[in-house]
Amino acid sequence: MAPKLKIGTNKDFDKTICLKFISRKKAEIDFGAGIVKVHPELEDVGERSLDDQKSLISGYFDKFYEKHAEEIENTRDKFTKDWNGIQAKFFETCSKYFGDITWPQGRYVGFLSIISCNPRFLEDKTFQVYWKNKKGFVPVAAHELLHFLFTIQYRPTFPWLT
Repeated sequence: MAPKLKIGTNKDFDKTICLKFISRKKAEIDFGAGIVKVHPELEDVGERSLDDQKSLISGYFDKFYEKHAEEIENTRDKFTKDWNGIQAKFFETCSKYFGDITWPQGRYVGFLSIISCNPRFLEDKTFQVYWKNKKGFVPVAAHELLHFLFTIQYRPTFPWLT
């Protein structure tokens, strides 16, 4: 049975992800620079103590979410409408190409994020999507759902997926 993907927002989760990525560089990607490009007010946060980082990120996100509350809600509604419009076709197409699929059990949630890091969390089937993603929600959601399917369901069969 195909999962039902919920689309939501979670400011505290977003703060946590920002804190994890503000000083992170991996595979030649400077996530902190990407965050600062969109949010220049956070420019020197990565150079501060952990307590200062938490405080500055929390205050900034609280103000940003309050200032942009209506736009964030409208974006979440649009992403939900877009996904609901193709959800059945997505799962039909997956079955067409991959056969009788057993999707991993659980609650699947895509969270809007005001930063463009787009992490996924296999263990609880959640992921983030940058709220200003030029391609929208659907391609990111499809990509992440396929990660959940193949990495969780087929990892024992295909160990290179880890």
